[in-house]
This record gives sequence, structure tokens and C-alpha cells, in this order.
Amino acid sequence: MEKVFPLRNALENVNRALRLIRVINFNSGRLLGPLSVEISLTSACNFNCYFCSSHSLLRGDRPPSESLSDSTIFELLEDIRLLKIPEIRFSGDGEPFIHNRFPEIIDMCKGRKIKIVTNGSRLNLVTTDLFSKIHKLTISLNSIDNETHRLIHGYKGPTQLPFIIENIERLLRPPQARRKLQINCAVGIYNLGELESLFQLSNRWNVFFAVHPVEAVIPGLESKILTPAQMRDARDRIAKMLREMSLSPNAAASLKYALFCFQSDEPYSQQKHLLPCYAGFYGAYLTANGDYRICCYCKSAMGNINVQRFAELWKDSEVQKTLYTASFMHQSNIAACTQCASCPEVLMYSRIFHKIFSKIIHRRPFSDIDAENIRMPKQGTLNDY
Repeated sequence: MEKVFPLRNALENVNRALRLIRVINFNSGRLLGPLSVEISLTSACNFNCYFCSSHSLLRGDRPPSESLSDSTIFELLEDIRLLKIPEIRFSGDGEPFIHNRFPEIIDMCKGRKIKIVTNGSRLNLVTTDLFSKIHKLTISLNSIDNETHRLIHGYKGPTQLPFIIENIERLLRPPQARRKLQINCAVGIYNLGELESLFQLSNRWNVFFAVHPVEAVIPGLESKILTPAQMRDARDRIAKMLREMSLSPNAAASLKYALFCFQSDEPYSQQKHLLPCYAGFYGAYLTANGDYRICCYCKSAMGNINVQRFAELWKDSEVQKTLYTASFMHQSNIAACTQCASCPEVLMYSRIFHKIFSKIIHRRPFSDIDAENIRMPKQGTLNDY
């Protein structure tokens, strides 16, 4: 039986899917931008998490840090408003709270849903007022053991775990805070033994923990990711906790999510046939040097916002052709980038959306994109994979 990816916040996800359909299929003149924009304000980070593709100590070629200029940021925020993009996610290759104008930038994003991914080292900067402006705050917490936390996150000096835990519990005090907080945890050989403790903490806090296996995104990680036997063991332990623990709503959702992520014997194993990817319509990924990419896994840039305004790039026919080509990889079996065959985002989110979108009548021809290279499907003819 096929395992179903567990969706949270059903109404919000339905609304996002409807918006995504409008962007793809009913967007004459490209007046609507993608559903979200992920912005890396800076590539600087004060942690060196061993599994990080940018800052891992396993990398010997770490480039110098870069940051978007004030003028580029202001133009980008104006384009986001003009394209009616509802969500902004501050994440990327660096720690967003390192940017010295970050609170001011958040103030400039009024009317948008603000999502932030942080390593938690500067949670003291998240005041009650700032937290009220954030739609979702995701904190990377990959261990709840002092020494293991320092080992995984790759920083020197005393452990920062007590400081991070204290600030998370401070943020949980206001009403409805649990709707805003999420904990991300990547599991490898260092923290595999903490599975039960992590989900017990999720249960105590009633906070969603997105627990998933570490990906081998850089050379040298092969010996630190889970073996097939360890994946099976983790899956059995997660299933046992689901059966036997008395669970809060968010802890139950966390375990179901983890069970899905650990369902393969190898994390995010190579797909035999490429799946359709809607990442470019779902979001634009903007790096700290201004590159505009389909997603965080793709290394090829479609343009640069230091050279050309984002709104102009979004409307460019070559950019749109790239996005539509990626959405038809299941027909062409030609990858949009080198990561497409094992991308976890495609396996999870695009797969669900495709099952809906493939059944919709496409009302508008895409002759202005490239009719010879983009073949829109007839209703009901897409392969159900």
C-alpha cells in the first residue's frame, strides 16, 4: 500500500493549492508571482552543522560570506508586493538573524505571511512584538544533549542548548504560539539514539517536530547518514511510539510525518522515473549573491536580482519555460537539475499537488511560452504514479 504524506493545516494547504493552480494555469501576463519567495539575506552563519551544504566543516571550499544589498532588498520587497506574493520565507544558506537590519526588514513585509528558519542561536532577538509579526518560526534543533548539540551544529565554546531551550519555552507562553513554532531535526548517526527523547519533548511542548533522515548532500557524509538497517530500526521505533504513547496533537502529527520520511531503507533514494516538479511555481529561491533558482537543491541560476528586477525575471519567457519544463519531467524523463532524481521536496509536496492538478481542465494555451517544447496534458491523461 502506498504511504500517504501527512498534511497538516488542511484548510491552509487547500488555499495554497488553489493559489498555485492560478499561478500555473490562469495567470495571463504573469501578473501573479509564485506562492512564496525564499530569501537568503546573508550567507553568513555562526554554526557549522556537519550536514549543511554551505557551512559544513567537511567542506574544504567554503566561499566567503555574501549579503544582499539594501537597494536589492527594497526592490525585491516592492516586486513581491506588485506580484501579490503572499508568503516570504527567510532562510537559505545563512542565519537570517545575523543580518543587522532583519527586524526592520520584517516590518517592511506587512501584509505577507512571514516564515523564518533559524538555528536558534539568536532567539533572544525574537521579542513578543516581533513574534507577533511572524506566521511561522522554524528552529533547527538537532539534539537535546549538550555535547551532541555542539558536535552536530559545529560551534566552539560552551553548549548553547540551554539558551535555545529556554528561549523556545519563553516563546511558547503566549496563546496560539504552538501554531507558529516548528522544530526541524535531521537524524544521522550522532543523534539516532535520541529519537524517543525528541518525540517526548514534542509531546510535552505540543509542538510539531519535523524529524527526517540526514541527506548526503556533500562528499564525506556517506559514513554519517543512516544505513538501511538503521532506517528500518528508526521506522520500527517511530511506529511503536505511535501505537503506545499518549500523544498531544502535534506530537502525533510529528510521528506520522517521521514515519513517512523514514519509510525507505535509504533516505530519499533515487527515483526510477522522474516526477513532476512544481517547485518553481511554489516558490522562488534567492541566494545571498542574488541568484534566482528554482529551489534550494538546484545549483543553476535563471538570473540574478542584482542585475535584473525579480518581477522582470519572473515574467521572462525563458524562466517560465524552465519552470514548465520541470513540471513535465514525468513525461520527458529529463531532469531540470542534478538533484531531481532524489529530491525529497518532489517526493512529498509536488507529488500530492500533481494528483490534483492532473485532473483539472487546462483552459489556456501556453503558446506564449513555447508550444513546441511544452505539451499541456489533456484531462485525465497524465500518468498516475
